Amino acid sequence: MILSLAVQEEWKLYTLQSKASSLEPELEKEFPLVWVEGHPPGLAKDQAPVLIDLKPGAQPVKISQYPIPREA
Repeated sequence: MILSLAVQEEWKLYTLQSKASSLEPELEKEFPLVWVEGHPPGLAKDQAPVLIDLKPGAQPVKISQYPIPREA
Protein backbone atom coordinates (compact mmCIF):
# COMPACT_ATOMS: atom_id res chain seq x y z
CA MET A 1 0.00 0.00 0.00
CA ILE A 2 1.33 3.43 -0.94
CA LEU A 3 0.10 6.70 0.47
CA SER A 4 0.89 9.84 -1.46
CA LEU A 5 -0.03 13.33 -0.35
CA ALA A 6 1.15 16.90 -0.55
CA VAL A 7 3.99 18.02 1.72
CA GLN A 8 1.65 20.58 3.28
CA GLU A 9 -0.62 17.76 4.49
CA GLU A 10 2.09 15.39 5.77
CA TRP A 11 2.00 16.84 9.30
CA LYS A 12 -1.51 15.42 9.76
CA LEU A 13 -0.04 11.91 9.80
CA TYR A 14 1.85 12.70 13.01
CA THR A 15 -0.92 14.38 15.01
CA LEU A 16 -3.04 12.57 17.54
CA GLN A 17 -6.73 12.32 16.88
CA SER A 18 -8.66 13.80 19.80
CA LYS A 19 -12.33 14.32 20.44
CA ALA A 20 -13.76 17.80 20.93
CA SER A 21 -13.40 19.10 24.44
CA SER A 22 -16.45 19.65 26.61
CA LEU A 23 -15.00 23.07 27.50
CA GLU A 24 -15.60 24.48 24.02
CA PRO A 25 -19.30 25.39 24.48
CA GLU A 26 -18.54 26.88 27.91
CA LEU A 27 -15.70 29.00 26.53
CA GLU A 28 -17.83 30.17 23.62
CA LYS A 29 -20.56 31.32 26.01
CA GLU A 30 -18.17 33.02 28.44
CA PHE A 31 -16.07 34.79 25.77
CA PRO A 32 -18.41 35.28 22.78
CA LEU A 33 -16.38 38.03 21.09
CA VAL A 34 -13.22 35.91 20.86
CA TRP A 35 -14.54 33.41 18.31
CA VAL A 36 -14.83 34.77 14.79
CA GLU A 37 -18.29 34.39 13.24
CA GLY A 38 -19.47 32.10 16.04
CA HIS A 39 -17.13 29.25 15.10
CA PRO A 40 -16.08 26.99 17.96
CA PRO A 41 -12.52 27.18 19.29
CA GLY A 42 -9.96 24.84 17.82
CA LEU A 43 -10.66 25.45 14.14
CA ALA A 44 -7.12 26.72 13.55
CA LYS A 45 -5.38 23.83 15.31
CA ASP A 46 -5.30 21.65 12.17
CA GLN A 47 -3.63 24.21 9.92
CA ALA A 48 -0.52 23.21 8.02
CA PRO A 49 2.73 24.76 9.27
CA VAL A 50 4.25 27.56 7.23
CA LEU A 51 7.25 26.30 5.24
CA ILE A 52 9.89 28.86 4.29
CA ASP A 53 12.61 27.96 1.82
CA LEU A 54 15.89 29.82 2.30
CA LYS A 55 17.86 31.09 -0.63
CA PRO A 56 21.08 29.18 -1.35
CA GLY A 57 23.81 30.29 1.05
CA ALA A 58 21.41 32.11 3.38
CA GLN A 59 21.49 31.47 7.12
CA PRO A 60 18.45 31.76 9.40
CA VAL A 61 18.58 34.77 11.71
CA LYS A 62 18.46 34.06 15.44
CA ILE A 63 16.49 36.65 17.39
CA SER A 64 16.68 36.22 21.15
CA GLN A 65 13.52 36.53 23.18
CA TYR A 66 13.40 39.31 25.73
CA PRO A 67 13.79 38.08 29.32
CA ILE A 68 10.58 37.20 31.15
CA PRO A 69 10.54 37.90 34.90
CA ARG A 70 9.88 34.95 37.22
CA GLU A 71 6.84 36.74 38.67
CA ALA A 72 5.05 36.37 35.33
